[in-house]
Amino acid sequence: MKNFKVTLTAIAMLVSIAVSYNAFAGGTIVGTVKFVGENPNYPPAVINKDPEVCGAESKPSEKLVLSADNGIKNALVGVKGVEGGEKMAVPAENPVFPQANCAFTNHIMVVPTGSTVDFPNKTDKVMHNLHSYSMKNRPFNKGVPFGGVISNKFSKAEVVKVTCDVHKWMTGYLVVRDDPYYSISDENGKYKIENVPAGTYKLVVWQEALGRKKVDVTVADGQEVVVDFEMTPKKKRRKAQ
Repeated sequence: MKNFKVTLTAIAMLVSIAVSYNAFAGGTIVGTVKFVGENPNYPPAVINKDPEVCGAESKPSEKLVLSADNGIKNALVGVKGVEGGEKMAVPAENPVFPQANCAFTNHIMVVPTGSTVDFPNKTDKVMHNLHSYSMKNRPFNKGVPFGGVISNKFSKAEVVKVTCDVHKWMTGYLVVRDDPYYSISDENGKYKIENVPAGTYKLVVWQEALGRKKVDVTVADGQEVVVDFEMTPKKKRRKAQ
C-alpha cells in the first residue's frame, strides 16, 4: 500500500510538471503594422446601383484603412514554417461570410483549410452576384437573391478575393489557413500571435493594397518578441518604351 501511495504521488508530480510546462510552452509575437510614405487616399465607392437598398451616400474605401498615426487596419500577419504545431480543425458549423447594406460584413476573415463557407444574403432585398478569385481553390460566380445563400468549399490554403459583379464596390477576402499562428491587425495596426512553438520562422505580413513583407523571427518558450512592420506603397511598373 505504501509503494502504491508513493507511485500515485510521483504520477501527480509528473502531471503537475507537465501542466506547468504546457502553460508556458510556446511564445508570443506582438507588434504594429504601420504605413510609411505618401497616403494614396483611395477614393470612396460611388453607389451607382440599387441606392434604395445600398444607400445613396458613397462608402469609404476599405482598401487601406489607417489610424491617426498610420497604423494599418486589416493587415494579415502569419507565421510560416511551423512544423509539428497545431492545426485548425474544420468547424462543425460552416463559417459565415455575410453581406449587408451592399457590403461584406467582414472585410477579411480567416477560415480553416477544408471549410465550407456560407455566403448568405439575409438583409439586402436585391440580387448579389458573388465572384471569387483564387489560384488553388475552384473559383465561383453565382447569384445570391434576397433570403438566399450559396456555399463553397475551400480545400487549399491561400488568400481568396470575393467581389460582387452587380455592386462593383463590394470586396472582401477569405484567408484559408492550416494553422492558428496568425493575427489580423486592429484599427491601430496592432497584432498579437500567441502559443507559437519555440523556433525560428518567417513572419509574413500581407495587405491588399501594399502586398507582402517578411522577416525572420525567433520565438522562445514563455517569452514575448516584438516585431514591427513598416509597409510602403507598391512601386509602379514602368511602361515599356
